[in-house]
Amino acid sequence: MQLKSANRDELWTDYTVTNRASGKSYRVALRGWERGDSYCSCPDFRKNTLGTCKHILYALEQSKKRFDQKARNTPYHVRDMAVHLRYGKETELRLLAPDQVNGKLRSLIRPFMNRAIGEVSGLLSCIKELERLGLEVTIYPDARRVHEPAPLSRPDRASNRRDS
Repeated sequence: MQLKSANRDELWTDYTVTNRASGKSYRVALRGWERGDSYCSCPDFRKNTLGTCKHILYALEQSKKRFDQKARNTPYHVRDMAVHLRYGKETELRLLAPDQVNGKLRSLIRPFMNRAIGEVSGLLSCIKELERLGLEVTIYPDARRVHEPAPLSRPDRASNRRDS
């Protein structure tokens, strides 16, 4: 496999993992060392619900070699709003948000922070308001597949989707 980093100076960033034999590439978003922290666009990651796959494991292993102990011990810090699935004993829809969010935005996202999101329609209303206020919210492909009670897709906002 071949690994290409979106930002070579940062451990917790997006990577492209390419299988040299097949030529297939997948997007990996490294967010932490624990199973369920990261994301991969491969079919196995979506299906196995383990919160990991060979592409994530490969990216983590290569990162251990590339970054020193201090970098490896630095936790992932959220920079942008994103909706993703967290895999573990249960698969949970989650909102990632930076720690430093102003008062009005904080009150808007508070019902969705640090917990599983059960009401998708409320989340969609929140995303619409965030975007109206000028913030981009990325919805990862696996999170878009959550269909109850409303699908997490916005055909008019295709530029915020990260499929590959």
